[in-house]
Amino acid sequence: MAIGKRKLKTLSIAENVTVIRAVKKGDKKKAEIAKQFGIPTSTLSTFLKEKEKILKLYSEKSCGHQKRMSECEYPVIEQCVLKWFVQPRNRNIPIDGKLLQAKGEEFAKELGHSEFKASNDLEENVFQSIGEIEEIVERDASAHRRQTKLTDFFL
Repeated sequence: MAIGKRKLKTLSIAENVTVIRAVKKGDKKKAEIAKQFGIPTSTLSTFLKEKEKILKLYSEKSCGHQKRMSECEYPVIEQCVLKWFVQPRNRNIPIDGKLLQAKGEEFAKELGHSEFKASNDLEENVFQSIGEIEEIVERDASAHRRQTKLTDFFL
């Protein structure tokens, strides 16, 4: 039986932080955590080795959606757009990319970044951040439901 190449999975900085926190929590073995996130144990070891760098980048730059550890050029603007985006979305108001870009340029102007030019990257980053947040919330909710079912079984 031929073994094919494994599919590469790249986690965002926010997901790296989630993995690091899961290891720090200490209630599961590292191999179990790696399997849960769909990564090899060697990748998990790399995250732990670069833990300080990952946590610093995550806390300072607020660009958790990134998959590479390069810096966001305008993290404050991106965070403003992300926070703004959540409000109309919670009221089921559709938002398109052009409106996101216009809002980004508006925030940039207010913050004194006259050189800022909104691009499709801003739109992609915001939508990706929202998607990752929803995935994490769903994963946590799913884990909570499984835990609740187990506790109900033993009561």
